[in-house]
Amino acid sequence: MAESAKSSGVLFALLSTVLWGSYPLWYSPLRDIAAVDVLAFRVIGSFAFVLLFITAIKNVSMSDLKQLVTRKATLKVVISSAIVTAVWWLAYIYAVTHSLVLEASLGYFISPIISVFFGFVLFKERPSISQWVAICITFVAIANLIYNYGQTPWIAIIIGTCFSLYAAIRKGQTIKPLPGLGVECLFLLPFALIFLLYQTSNSGLALYAQITGLQWFFLLAIGLISVLPLWWYTIAAQKLEMITLSFFQLIPPTCNFLFAIFLFNETFTNSHLVTFSLIWIASVVYLVSKLELLTQPPQTEGEKT
Repeated sequence: MAESAKSSGVLFALLSTVLWGSYPLWYSPLRDIAAVDVLAFRVIGSFAFVLLFITAIKNVSMSDLKQLVTRKATLKVVISSAIVTAVWWLAYIYAVTHSLVLEASLGYFISPIISVFFGFVLFKERPSISQWVAICITFVAIANLIYNYGQTPWIAIIIGTCFSLYAAIRKGQTIKPLPGLGVECLFLLPFALIFLLYQTSNSGLALYAQITGLQWFFLLAIGLISVLPLWWYTIAAQKLEMITLSFFQLIPPTCNFLFAIFLFNETFTNSHLVTFSLIWIASVVYLVSKLELLTQPPQTEGEKT
């Protein structure tokens, strides 16, 4: 692989993951708006920007959207992932607007390990010893937080599960990211519009007249930042090895963690310290296990039997 391609891949991976990691900065000005309202605006904005990007990018077209909608097999997959996306987005929006960014970061840290567990349960995949160790450490970390902090980290569990379940639903599917997101938003769009109409019919336009100009800017921007990093990450995935991308995937939850502690001043107890330390250990073990798998020489037919 040419060095220039790798360099551009690193750049796009960095841009996408840093932008994903900056989400708390974009959602925090929307704390006065209900999470469901923000979700509705995000769905509408994302759909609009997906259409804009599809018309502007060369390797995707409206026919990609049409194929996903007209094929029953892929349509079922995308509708399923759309439902998971809605729950995932709502949980994250709720987390940021209710000072639970620390818990959201925990959810993203544990998601790769949950994916390994899903692979074992749903697809009969055999985790390596290192991956089993990572799974066990993750369960101990969450149990520690529940026992010592006296509260189940539901947001972290929901986000981590949704992130992993989304990957499990899409596993084995050749669905391009942008058209896939477009059809997901297309499925969610009627619900978003009906919800906003219901809100205005019950409370009148005064409900949204209280939104400031700055908040309207961020409501518009969250549609763009839902699509832009996905496009950048797609470019990066075409230029970089999966193990390299795995390290970049640690950037968003790390950014969330730092924002929660140093910008939003969320509570960070000794129980949190123990839990996050265990999760970081589990993440390192998981990445090492992936590196081991990628560096193993291919088996011959005799070795397979």
